Amino acid sequence: MIRTRPLGLILVLVFTLAAAGCGQPGPGTATPVVAGTLTALPDDGRGATALDAYPLALVKALEWDPAAQLTQITITRLMEKNLGLPNDLPGWFYMFQVPGSPVEFYIKTVNGAVSGSTEAQPIIVGEAPYKYVPIDLGALKLDSDDALRLFMDNGGQAYLAANPAMLIDYRLIHLEGTPNPVWSIFDATDLSAAPLFNVDAVTSGIVKDPYAP
Repeated sequence: MIRTRPLGLILVLVFTLAAAGCGQPGPGTATPVVAGTLTALPDDGRGATALDAYPLALVKALEWDPAAQLTQITITRLMEKNLGLPNDLPGWFYMFQVPGSPVEFYIKTVNGAVSGSTEAQPIIVGEAPYKYVPIDLGALKLDSDDALRLFMDNGGQAYLAANPAMLIDYRLIHLEGTPNPVWSIFDATDLSAAPLFNVDAVTSGIVKDPYAP
């Protein structure tokens, strides 16, 4: 099972994820993606897409609380670091919350099974600069592999060629004030870096990092 570390570690998660992206489209804008010629995706080590693995997490979340709602698919390597976990198979980290409660419930799935779960309550001084909106999976047009394919077709192939040790990682969030959930692609070899690519999970338009001002 996942071991819970002191809650202060969750601050690292909050503030690291809030890092602003650079060179992204401005607020409220979306750039159409460019179709490429990619025929095969690089292996992200997960063996299943985020939405394919989601039902496993949902069962565990509803056992935790029948009112649980998905509010984020988080960066795997960042969660492992903040929870003091070994860098094993990447898998997927899902974050659930109950309306009106700040408690975050994290579930990790690996290779078709739930590998652990934990609760955390972020310690934030003052009001948070953002608010999560529950993710409506029924409205999504893009799964994680779709987001990766668009990244590869829009600069990702060149990035991977220049950075062959890249660890592909993902984030899916919907922040209040933004129209739709956004997939972000990261190179987890540098957990302090901004996302390399952000795409609207409904319209497929390239957008800025949702956390950016």
